[in-house]
Amino acid sequence: MSKLICFSLLFGLSSWAFAQKTADDLLQEASFYFQRNQLDKGLSLLDEALEADPNHQEALATRIYLKALVTDEFEQVIADCRTASQLEMNGSPQGVYLEVGDMLIEN
Repeated sequence: MSKLICFSLLFGLSSWAFAQKTADDLLQEASFYFQRNQLDKGLSLLDEALEADPNHQEALATRIYLKALVTDEFEQVIADCRTASQLEMNGSPQGVYLEVGDMLIEN
């Protein structure tokens, strides 16, 4: 009986672990919603991505770009910029800002 309980617990925990989405998964899902002009859902998924990985540079750059352009959440944008200044992207602490700049140029 105790083996059955242990197996059930292990199976339940492993299923839960596999069900967790990575920051990359959430970023990809957010992109899907952005392409369909569902900005609120996309931004919510970006928030989840950054909860999963606070140092995810692409998610951070995307959130800075979108919140600066389409929301009035400037305190969040400033906080994200401060976080970005502490990160290195492609060997450069300015990498997140360069990615935001690239997004501005493309759009």
